[in-house]
Amino acid sequence: MFSNEQLAQIILDQKILDENDLRIHTRRAQELNISLYEYIESKKIITQAQLFEGIATYYNIPFIDLKNTVIRKDIMMLIPEAIAQSHHIIAFDKTNTELKIAALNPKDLEIFSFLKKKTNLDIQVYITTPSAINDAIKTYHLGLKAEFGNIQKESGGEEKNGQNKDLKE
Repeated sequence: MFSNEQLAQIILDQKILDENDLRIHTRRAQELNISLYEYIESKKIITQAQLFEGIATYYNIPFIDLKNTVIRKDIMMLIPEAIAQSHHIIAFDKTNTELKIAALNPKDLEIFSFLKKKTNLDIQVYITTPSAINDAIKTYHLGLKAEFGNIQKESGGEEKNGQNKDLKE
């Protein structure tokens, strides 16, 4: 995602932590042989929202908190789950000309270019938090469970072990 140096620069530039605190946390992360991000996250020094809002401001990209955002299934499915997981992106809104993407890495230009070609829509990138991305990716699985449930109901009846014979096959 971001190197320790990039993250430190963003934290200082956005005044999320002062230089002395950052130096202490960087040293402790090195002692534990983990990234600065992992250290900050594990010790809850700042919230994910504070950090990623700072990243959004640093890159002059809007921040979105997806917690209370209802994402339509047809929009979310514009990005296959495997791509969403590997690139940490979620499609959350769409107009006739634009697809809005929540991402962790605003510099993943290759995937944004791919999505523009795939959808024939302009891509508007927003920054969000890792927990928001993870929660949104879970909805892919919920959608699949619901679909299998509907298939099971439509095919009529269940076996005694709770699975439809046709569905099993």
